[in-house]
Amino acid sequence: DRLGLPAIVNRVVVPASNEENAAWFRDSFVAFGIRKFVIVGGEKSNATYPGPSVCEANRLFPRWVSDSAATFGNISIPGRRSRERVEAARMADKVAAGARFFTTQIIYRARELTELLDDLKAAGDAVASTPVLVSLCPLRSRQSIKMLHFLGVRIDTELVEKLCRVPE
Repeated sequence: DRLGLPAIVNRVVVPASNEENAAWFRDSFVAFGIRKFVIVGGEKSNATYPGPSVCEANRLFPRWVSDSAATFGNISIPGRRSRERVEAARMADKVAAGARFFTTQIIYRARELTELLDDLKAAGDAVASTPVLVSLCPLRSRQSIKMLHFLGVRIDTELVEKLCRVPE
């Protein structure tokens, strides 16, 4: 608040019930003045979670925070290409469910981002015109690399080896 900057807050929705998510979003909006949210799914796509999927949460969000000043987006993982779908198709589903923007997982491979942007153009106007905020994170230590690996960020082995040769 003191800096006058808007905040975007991430919420992992899958471990919580719809009621718990609704209460959290309303409280964040009313008590803390948060207006932008990123709805996040689970760590593993093949796991079963008790709460709503990202697309379900996207559809429920207008009921959870029934104020037009609130908006939400989702996470995009530019390098994610499962057997059945590329990331752009997943993003198109999320846009159809109401997502207004995306923020990427931290990226270290520019090629993955450019390929994603090409896939988005091919996916059609609705998803191609949705803003994508690119997340970057400088690496300054082996601890940073370990933390990012823990978070599921993919970093080229060649880059990790190069960084680990640099004294801390």
